[in-house]
Amino acid sequence: MAPTVEEITSGGLLRLLADNFVLLYKARHLSWRVNGDVGTGLRAIIRQDHRDLDDAADDLALRIISLGRDLPPSYPDLVGSSSIKQELAQRKAADMIGQLIDDHDQILRDIDTLEVTMPIGDDEKTIGLLEQLKHCHDRCRVSLQGLIRPKGSGLQ
Repeated sequence: MAPTVEEITSGGLLRLLADNFVLLYKARHLSWRVNGDVGTGLRAIIRQDHRDLDDAADDLALRIISLGRDLPPSYPDLVGSSSIKQELAQRKAADMIGQLIDDHDQILRDIDTLEVTMPIGDDEKTIGLLEQLKHCHDRCRVSLQGLIRPKGSGLQ
């Protein structure tokens, strides 16, 4: 039997939920390890920009449930379906921030793919949620780029 529209849509949203959780943890983990002005800036970005991603996780979870799908019962079960690598190697701060930017880019590409391939048609709730996520991830990546690109930051 072919999967229903709801099953396909909730599956795509579940992967985005997993990606968000992995990315949020990676960003927090990095912010705890980086000192000085860069660490302060990174923590400010996470408090401000990533708060919206945390809120989006609730929206994603509620949308998945409303489509009739159960959420994984544990964190390891959820993040096992993420496309974001959980690797947290000890590297330079600029490299780790660059990895977070790459992760945001990956999620943005995944959202674009879902918008094209998922049979969401006139599902305005899902379309709105995906647009909200795109906006959040794009804003986060731009803020993170600001930490490693400005002259005099020492992270070029």
